[in-house]
Amino acid sequence: MRGGTRARLNNVIVVVTTASVFLVIGFGFAFANKAEWSLFIPGNTVVAALVAGIFPIGLLGELVSIGTLLAFVIVCGGVLVLRYKRPNIARPFRTPLVPLVPILGILICGYMMTSVPAHTWIRLIVWMAIGVVIYFLYGIRHSRIGTGAVAGGGNDAIGR
Repeated sequence: MRGGTRARLNNVIVVVTTASVFLVIGFGFAFANKAEWSLFIPGNTVVAALVAGIFPIGLLGELVSIGTLLAFVIVCGGVLVLRYKRPNIARPFRTPLVPLVPILGILICGYMMTSVPAHTWIRLIVWMAIGVVIYFLYGIRHSRIGTGAVAGGGNDAIGR
């Protein structure tokens, strides 16, 4: 293994492991005792290390950049939609200066996304399509609404 590849692998392992630990802390230690969480951190680290070892770091940087910017665009859009469609929903965190901040967030992140090369957009669309398929295939079997686990008068997470 070349020195640059080893350094890249080490950096990715440190970043992903740290992020995974913070994720577990963020969700609370009650979840850390479950079997899924005990496999999550090492599994996530191994996958990230393999990806970083196989693909060029520039490519990964572009994918992470466009993915993060798209996530911010979606969150800003969600803030706008929920503020007007569900104005009385409980909000533990309130966004200041709505609608200015979400609109500026969408515009600025959207503008920054235009600087990413076209091949990165194609990869983003392919990964999003794969993600949507996995999301719906998983949701068909595990949905609390579809399996009847949520019953009654509209008090589920999405307000139905």
